[in-house]
Amino acid sequence: MPEIVDYRHPDTWPDLSEYAVGMDQNAHEPTPKLAGTPLTLYFEGGMVVEHGFTDTHVTWTVLEGDGKGESATDPYVATEFAADLIFLSFKKKDRGLTAYVTLILDLAASIATGVVGVITSTEGKGEVPAVFVHAGIGAPATTQHERTARLDGKRVLWRYSDRHKYEHVYLNSGTFIWYAVDGPEKGAAELQQFRAYDIREHIVLIWWQEIYWNTHAVALVDLADLRMALSGFGWEHRRGVESEIHLPSGARGELLSETR
Repeated sequence: MPEIVDYRHPDTWPDLSEYAVGMDQNAHEPTPKLAGTPLTLYFEGGMVVEHGFTDTHVTWTVLEGDGKGESATDPYVATEFAADLIFLSFKKKDRGLTAYVTLILDLAASIATGVVGVITSTEGKGEVPAVFVHAGIGAPATTQHERTARLDGKRVLWRYSDRHKYEHVYLNSGTFIWYAVDGPEKGAAELQQFRAYDIREHIVLIWWQEIYWNTHAVALVDLADLRMALSGFGWEHRRGVESEIHLPSGARGELLSETR
């Protein structure tokens, strides 16, 4: 007889730092490709930011626009998801606030798309709004990555590790459901805001915002062989623990069904 898995109230979910242990089993290997390669990003609105990389740190300097002259050095995580397609994330302090920056650097097309989440409140649940940005690499862009509906109707099982298994149901271009099939959150589920952008022929950028945890996830997904590189960030706020969370991970997927 099939196991009965009942509704699981969010108050019974494990803390972020608890359920994420071992969730990086299928994470992609870091790449040293950016080391020694300066990149200047020309953002919409006129901001120009220069980035210089070592194997472990990025130094960013605002050359033009809001915050001109500001500079800092921060640790980063980068993977080469496909040839000349870099998935980059780092945490920085932005005028006293903590910002998590995820950049999709398409070196072949000389364009980038980013998601910036800033922790604007650290009282109780906290707040982490997201801002989407587009840029040219080395010069102002003449094109950009556009939103896509290619995931609409798909139901995918993602395996982050041997024990962390989640279903995603992409209802439309702005809404999806995650459901914990197995692992510390087994039985938990949430309906969330969602976006997807076309990056390459079989590759999309996806973003979602988790309501209960008030975290964001940014991921690159290859639809041809269903693999994912992911960077999650947000605010831990329960059981007397209040701290910033950054969860780099990855997953392998299986298409379960598709509704047209």
